[in-house]
Amino acid sequence: MWKNFFYFQRGQRIAIVALLAVIVIAWAAGELLPLWLQPNNAAPDDTFIAQVADFHSKLLRRDSVEALARRNRYKSDYEHYPKYENYTASHSLFVFDPNTADSTDFVSLGLKPYIASNIIKFRRNGGVFRDNDGFKRIYGITPEKFAELQPYINIQIAENQAESKINKSPIESEKAVPQYVNLSVELNIADTAELMQISGIGSTYARRIVAYRQKLGGFAQIEQLSEVYGMTAENLAKITPSLTVNTALLKQITINTATVDKLNAHPYINFYQAKAIYELRRRKIKLKSIDDLRHLDEMKETDIQRIAPYFSFE
Repeated sequence: MWKNFFYFQRGQRIAIVALLAVIVIAWAAGELLPLWLQPNNAAPDDTFIAQVADFHSKLLRRDSVEALARRNRYKSDYEHYPKYENYTASHSLFVFDPNTADSTDFVSLGLKPYIASNIIKFRRNGGVFRDNDGFKRIYGITPEKFAELQPYINIQIAENQAESKINKSPIESEKAVPQYVNLSVELNIADTAELMQISGIGSTYARRIVAYRQKLGGFAQIEQLSEVYGMTAENLAKITPSLTVNTALLKQITINTATVDKLNAHPYINFYQAKAIYELRRRKIKLKSIDDLRHLDEMKETDIQRIAPYFSFE
């Protein structure tokens, strides 16, 4: 064995000897150190322990200090308010008709404001409560709350409407059609109040139409109303006979002076098209007609036809 040891190179032999020495030292330390170190069995100082415990008991976190300061600052105010757990929302019960009561009445009956809003929205959209079950189906009304309010519900309008529809003859029904259906409203100048006179346009549609008209610069044709959010084909067909469009009222964009941002602000033009128009204008100095835009790869024929009424080439 020892002969084999001398076959190693000198550096390898030194490394082996050093490794063995480290192993021996580590073993000796583990065996001898516990014998040299005597355990300290002396009892700790009771006075010192008491001081440490007192110090810890007086420690407060920063947030606790801030909370204590706020509590002391507003203590007098807190005393004037009732405890939260003792608070209950006060409401009164009275006879009401859900078809005519306003939001204040519903809140007074103990309904939450968002439930009152749901009821008002339902009626604004043409909804009518014909029986108690219809009122029960309003989102937010719990079975317990409905049971509390049911004895006070007194629906009158729905019954009257049902009787009038049954007793009316076909001739009377035709006479009952609102006269505003025959109105002719100019789409490019009408405000929300005028638009709401048309059967099929409520307050929400009227606001959306006016807002979209401002973005466009006016309507070039009635069919553009299909681009208004929420507009259905059925409703568009219903309101079309009551509308007219005067293209002379359109607010046009002066294409030869408009900035990229101005062009891009129009609903029919995206950023890349606006940039392409701007660069084309720089190369040609002045654009003379809509045909100039047909040289742009970014502009399809359908895009050009849609945007043509809104460009001025002066």
